[in-house]
Amino acid sequence: MGSSLSTEVIDEEAIEWRHDQQDGNGDSHLNAGLVGPSETVPLIDGKLGLSTWQNIFLCEFDGPRSERRVVCSIMPFSP
Repeated sequence: MGSSLSTEVIDEEAIEWRHDQQDGNGDSHLNAGLVGPSETVPLIDGKLGLSTWQNIFLCEFDGPRSERRVVCSIMPFSP
């Protein structure tokens, strides 16, 4: 049975994004959509619940910017 995934490589330079006609950053929006806007990480005994090889990375696809705000929300756990 063959794979349903395409093996073609997309050349971003050859594509004219419709969104680029508005503000010239359609590829940034595509990348942000693939990565996602948020992450949920549990707090365990007051520390981030990450394993040994896990990290949190902040990605700027439409920058650089002179300022960026990061919002952290702490929600209580209720089983």
